[in-house]
Formats: sequence, C-alpha cells, structure tokens
Amino acid sequence: MTPIKTKLHHLRTTTFTPQNLIFAAALILCGIWAVSAISTMSRNWDQQRAVEAARLEKARLELEVEMAKLNQAYYLSPEYQELVARTILNKALEGETLVRLPKNSERAQNKHQDTTIAATPTEPTSNFSEWLRFLFQ
Repeated sequence: MTPIKTKLHHLRTTTFTPQNLIFAAALILCGIWAVSAISTMSRNWDQQRAVEAARLEKARLELEVEMAKLNQAYYLSPEYQELVARTILNKALEGETLVRLPKNSERAQNKHQDTTIAATPTEPTSNFSEWLRFLFQ
C-alpha cells in the first residue's frame, strides 16, 4: 500500500469509527440546541421588555385621562366659574366691594432693594478647632 492509502485506512479505522461519528453528531446537535435556546431566551427577553414598556405607557396614559377628567370636572364646577368671573370679569358677590388699587410707583418698587445684609468676615479656622467646636459646644 502507498503511504496515502495507509494513512486513510488508519483514519478510517481509528478516527472515523461509528462511535466517534455518533459522538460528534450528538455534540453538534447539543451546540445547535444551545444556540437556539439562547436565541429564544433573548427574543423572549426583548418581547418582555416591549410588553413592560407598553404596560407602563398604558398606565401613564390612563393617569393622563384621569387627570383630564378631573380638570374637566373642575372647569365645569361652579367654584371655578365663580373664580373666573371674579378675576377676569371683575364681578363680585352681593354685598362685596371691589377695591382697585393703582400700581406701585417706581419709588415704592425700589424701596427695599437698597437694603442688603453685609456678610461678616470670618477668620479661617483649622479643621482641629472646627472639630473641637463641634464636639464641645
């Protein structure tokens, strides 16, 4: 036999035995199963995040709708209508008197802007003296 035929015969009899081929096929199948399981778990994870985001968005929108209903009920209430009539239309209840005051003059607006509180300068103290003051005073 030639050296090539000898090597092929040796490979067939030692490496490519039915047991080794079955083991290699089982190993390949396990690898394929692991990859598909990981991809399925990843897809489920993404879908769960999408479902959770949609659920949170739904809850937020339900709160917005509830808030809009409460605002609508408030705007339709007699208290709000009375408040609007008092502020915008300058209306008053019977027995009430409206007093309109003029706007403040420049002098009145700037009266309290002149007064400032002067910061008292403090001497820098050491960390040790700060701790002593904190602990014993």
